Amino acid sequence: MGAEKGGGALLPTTLAETWLDRLTKFYLIPEGPFLSFWDRLMVFLALINCILISFMIAFNHFTPAAWIVSYYIDFMFLMDIYVKFHIAYLQNGLWVVFSKEMALNYLYSSQFRFDVIANLPFDLIALGWIHDPNMNSALYILGLTRCVKMIRLVHIISFFDREEKKLHANFGIQIVKFGFYLVTLEHCVGCMWFALACPLGTPESCFEQSWVYGSDNKLSLVNIEPLIYLSNKTWVYGEWSNYVQALYWTVTTMTTTGYGDITAKNDQERAFALITMIVGILFYGYVSGTIASSLSNMDSRRVAYQQKMDAIRQYMDDRDMDSDMQERVLEYYDYMWERNKGIDVKNLFEDMPSTFKSEVALSLNNSIIDKVGHFEFLLVLIVITIPGKHFCRMFNRFQTTSRDFHETLPFHCQRICNS
Repeated sequence: MGAEKGGGALLPTTLAETWLDRLTKFYLIPEGPFLSFWDRLMVFLALINCILISFMIAFNHFTPAAWIVSYYIDFMFLMDIYVKFHIAYLQNGLWVVFSKEMALNYLYSSQFRFDVIANLPFDLIALGWIHDPNMNSALYILGLTRCVKMIRLVHIISFFDREEKKLHANFGIQIVKFGFYLVTLEHCVGCMWFALACPLGTPESCFEQSWVYGSDNKLSLVNIEPLIYLSNKTWVYGEWSNYVQALYWTVTTMTTTGYGDITAKNDQERAFALITMIVGILFYGYVSGTIASSLSNMDSRRVAYQQKMDAIRQYMDDRDMDSDMQERVLEYYDYMWERNKGIDVKNLFEDMPSTFKSEVALSLNNSIIDKVGHFEFLLVLIVITIPGKHFCRMFNRFQTTSRDFHETLPFHCQRICNS
């Protein structure tokens, strides 16, 4: 069973006797189109999974829609395990695509053990142990048991780690990575900040000496109104407004802005605020440093080319070169920069085999060759100098586009291909 170029393949229809065969006997090549899409989907679902679980627990948001989305994500991660049983792997330079070997390769990996732990239904197991008549308390305990599923965040870390290791990874992947990390960190810290004040996410569970009761400092110009009606212990604005205020405190604290309108009121909140500020300084410092380093590396070719231009300009000045000639030289190097961006095209593919370099050259100049008829004979002379099967592959392609030479060179093609 061969692998198509660049992607995975389901079992070919000619080899699949039933639909069951097509659903069970297939293989997927890493970095193929389907797995590339699937990995990105799992990363996105891991982010939604973390956001939803933490929000449900912190704000007591146990609505039917939230549970449906949670269990849908669980189902998709179970499907992810099924997909991983059919991922081919390299052995001695060849893809292993047999069902049993692919399954055993995944079963014996640490990734399988991690996936099992992340997908164990701890919440369903806990249902047999929960005997609390209070529905809110029972749902809260059930939500807490789902916290273990937040370890799926490892999917996000491992995905971006793999993507950044690729030599062709661009700067955009780092921006997306920091975006994911930023959303996850800010959201989770905001949920924990609210949970410190209201452990069960209900107004009855809120501590009176906490930030949700507002500020009573009459000398301050940035007082905040309480989030709870003191008379009947109900929310003033609702859970969405509570979430926004918790997230607002998180951002202002982690970025060390600190407007002072929302402040810690007890030792637990002060300790948490200290940790948040330290984590924020480290995180934003790391992000700023990494982005600055990436931007400077992106401009490294321009800097090197500019240094070369400075050296050329200095040499021409030292030798008292004519000003018109200096201008022509500098214009030439400006043109070369606009054309090649400082890349040494002549030696760029020097480490490639000669036959492979000829294919690259033909691919780069194919449009010119097809448009100019005088190049056809020159192409034949170039192709004849390429020995063996590589010549046949190029010659066969040439025959399809240049029928005039189809009758004049069959002897050369036959002799070389059979040698």
